[in-house]
Amino acid sequence: MAKIVRRTITYKYLPIKPDFLVEGTVIPFDCYIKRFADYVILIESGTVLNKELIEKIYLHSKIYVLKREINTVREYYIAHQKEDSSNPDLGIYKNEIIENASKLDEALSGIDDYDTWLNIVYSKTSELMGVIFNSREEDIPIEPIRSCAIAITEYIKANKKAMHSVIKIMAAEYSTHHHSTNVAFLCAILSDAIGLADEEIIDVTVSGLLHDIGKIRIAPLILNKPASLDDEEYALMKRHPEDGHTILMKNGVENLTILQGVLYHHENLDGSGYPSALKGKKVPKSARIVGLCDVFDALTTKRTFRCNYTTFEALMLMKRELNSQFDEHYTDLFIRLLR
Repeated sequence: MAKIVRRTITYKYLPIKPDFLVEGTVIPFDCYIKRFADYVILIESGTVLNKELIEKIYLHSKIYVLKREINTVREYYIAHQKEDSSNPDLGIYKNEIIENASKLDEALSGIDDYDTWLNIVYSKTSELMGVIFNSREEDIPIEPIRSCAIAITEYIKANKKAMHSVIKIMAAEYSTHHHSTNVAFLCAILSDAIGLADEEIIDVTVSGLLHDIGKIRIAPLILNKPASLDDEEYALMKRHPEDGHTILMKNGVENLTILQGVLYHHENLDGSGYPSALKGKKVPKSARIVGLCDVFDALTTKRTFRCNYTTFEALMLMKRELNSQFDEHYTDLFIRLLR
């Protein structure tokens, strides 16, 4: 049973509904209840939420968290949001995250330290992609996404050693929103190395952020399956590029670089890809870039059903065994960027 400790009021507290807490997870922040004029700890940070503790928490219509820990609460919410979650308090956080992404240029104003710059852009972009994928809503906030793509592009244009910094900060554990953020950064770096114009880099980066958006139509049980997919599940998974293209069209996206990057990122130059088995020069440039970055991040990220490859192992696999799938020039550039 969690220890209940009386606490003097020295911090500001925020009330939230507890129905976003998930059984079996480790709670990374203290939960409080209010007793008369005092706030007392109900569940301590670091506690595993078993069935009994969840039931105990649910006895209260609201709990309190320290205002200074609200970012930790948001991160927990993004990582563990339930498919049917309708917590209005956390809905406010979603709107705030979207607004923060829209105003990234303001958050970055006056910052000239590369590490701080990267941390802000990566965290705000990842938060935005988290609420998009976890809400599973097809009304996509395109402008905030473009705002993130612009901030990513400006960062990699300013820092010529961006690749090594980005590799260090990228999340090692797989989640769709972290993967999309990682791929977007890699796309921007590779696009810049190829010599694309700034606007095209931004468009390819948007493609990287949204390349898996069609997965919001796939059941979470398939997406999060801790084993290889069976044939039927794989067939459903293979629909996500076309579903993503459809979703973006519904949201008014007409930019061909973005649409082609999303629709064709699983096409291979040897014709072995999907959904259209395109071959050679018929695979659009943005799709070649997104596809390569997608595979690299997938290989180097830890999954529930396999260990991750090191950067070197992934590059050797892509160069020696998967080389027919990728644009050789892009692969060689990518390798040089990681030296």
